[in-house]
Amino acid sequence: MMPAAAFAARTDREFPLTRLHPATRVALLVIGPATCFVVPAWLLPGLLAVLVGGLAKAGLPAGRAWAVLRPWLPVALLVLLIHTLTTVEGAPLGRPSWLGFGRGSVALARVAGSVQALALVLRSTPLEDLAAGLGWWLRPWRRLGLDTARLSLVLSVALGTVPSVLAEGRRIEAVVRLRRGAEDGGRGLG
Repeated sequence: MMPAAAFAARTDREFPLTRLHPATRVALLVIGPATCFVVPAWLLPGLLAVLVGGLAKAGLPAGRAWAVLRPWLPVALLVLLIHTLTTVEGAPLGRPSWLGFGRGSVALARVAGSVQALALVLRSTPLEDLAAGLGWWLRPWRRLGLDTARLSLVLSVALGTVPSVLAEGRRIEAVVRLRRGAEDGGRGLG
């Protein structure tokens, strides 16, 4: 039995993005993150607010999104520190500068925005729509022999297999840890 895709859309919530054609939503998988990287820095707070609101309407409140992103906090702090210490326009190399801190904050905001844009599109696009949208974009390739009729099956298998492979890897890892603990006489646990 194949588990459902981890990014499956919430069918109990309706919002404007779900009314778009599947090909448009697939295009937004590229356009959304790209927009976050090209928009001027002064527009980023507004864009982030719109994305957070969209995710909340799609069933992913800000508190839950923050809990998902919390493990990445050390990486974000490292990026901020590196920008703060290496922006030589604001201070000599190795000395902190507010310009570097600002640039690091903008870089983190751009990455956060692109992740939010991807999450928003994926939460509004069930697997059937993803296959239909990709089929629409790939239809010119049919003349060259690309079989887009089986695209839905390929996506279902590929995206449905990933969660089960990850779960099996975690299970094997846990068993190995338990066995090592048993071989050490229980000292290896913890």
